Parts: sequence; C-alpha cells; structure tokens
Amino acid sequence: WLIEYNFYYIEIYFIVVEITPKDKIKQISNIIQSIFQKPIVLIFQYENSVSLNIAPKRVSKADATKLVTKELYFTSWVDLENPTPIEQEFLKKLDIKNHPFTNFYDFYTSYVDLTISFNASKFSGKLEQKNNSKEILEQIQALQSAINDIISNIKKEDNIRAKVNLNIEIIYYILPKVWA
Repeated sequence: WLIEYNFYYIEIYFIVVEITPKDKIKQISNIIQSIFQKPIVLIFQYENSVSLNIAPKRVSKADATKLVTKELYFTSWVDLENPTPIEQEFLKKLDIKNHPFTNFYDFYTSYVDLTISFNASKFSGKLEQKNNSKEILEQIQALQSAINDIISNIKKEDNIRAKVNLNIEIIYYILPKVWA
C-alpha cells in the first residue's frame, strides 16, 4: 500500500457507464466520483464512442474521513469504429497489462498520466508521456479559454475601436505565449 495525502490506494474501481445524453457526462461523473470514496476510472459509452474520466483524490483537510477530488480529467470521445491512429494507440495503452503493478498508486497514476498524454496529443500530434505534459496542457487550455473570452467579447461589442483593441489583444498578448 502506498499513501498519497494519507489515502491508501488499496483498490481501484473501473466502472463502465452507458449514457444517452452525451452532454451530461460531467454531471454524471461528479456524482459517481463523489459517491465512491476510492480511485475510479470511469469509462463512458455512448453508442460506439467512449470517453474516459479519471479523478485523483485526496483526504479532505476539513474532514479526515472524507475524500475530495483533486482534479477531473476527461478524454474526448473516441469513435471505436473509426479511431484515428493516436486514438488506436491510446486504446491499446489502456490495456491493464501496459500499467505498472508495483502498487495501486503507481497503477492508478499511470492511467492519469496516459489520460493527460492523450489530451495533450491533440496539440502535439503524438501520444507521448512526458513529465511536463500536464503543465503544458494546462497552459494551452488557459490560453484557449482567454482567447474564447476575448472572441465572445468581440461578438458582443458594438464599438469598432473596442473590437480592434480586442483583436490586438489576441495578436500581441496571447499569440506570442502560444508560440513561445
């Protein structure tokens, strides 16, 4: 047994959930992840597509008898009938034989790392597990969110001068960070 934040990784649940409305995946995940006080790998299935959800947990600082989710990771939907080469590689790497059996913590962490790597592969074009993939993915997502916010503001803005300034903000502020 290995302890992470005073939490014993003594078992891991793999749960397959068949859903009909794809758009309810986050709400369903939050419910399931909060009910079970164990590490869970959730596999959502919608028709011929799957999406993986994984949520590392830690002991609550307010109540040592409860666990809280540190982060929620979701993969995009993978069409099982027509997967891309990266999706095929990802599906192969999900096989239990491809993960360490030293202890449950390492086993679970390998699924977390694989999920992060798969999400990062949308930008890199390769399914590679690197130490800094999580940080880079978070930076990309933050920049995407900032760009989306500015684009939303541009659409709402009536003043041409303000629109131009918002476009300049994207060009001079955000894009150099993407290319760095």
